Amino acid sequence: MDPKKQAELFYKSLGAADALSCKLLARGAQVQRGRIASLQIQVDELKQGKAPNEQIAKVEVEIAKRKELATKFDTLDKVIEKALEERAQLDKKKFK
Repeated sequence: MDPKKQAELFYKSLGAADALSCKLLARGAQVQRGRIASLQIQVDELKQGKAPNEQIAKVEVEIAKRKELATKFDTLDKVIEKALEERAQLDKKKFK
């Protein structure tokens, strides 16, 4: 196989791996937001059941951590997506 064609295929496979990472990060953020919603329901139920404040505080701390994690996943997803767009524009020039 032509070395240039091999290099092009390898380069494109890296791009495909980055695109998969984007999808996984987006999915991870969705999972975290789903868990946040579930925990919020749990907090509401604990408050209605007059649970101890310490127990409610533990769940609220977990909610805060999951919100932070979801935000980080979203940020990474956007950065990788932007890099992929820039790479695609460079590829148009490079492989024509």
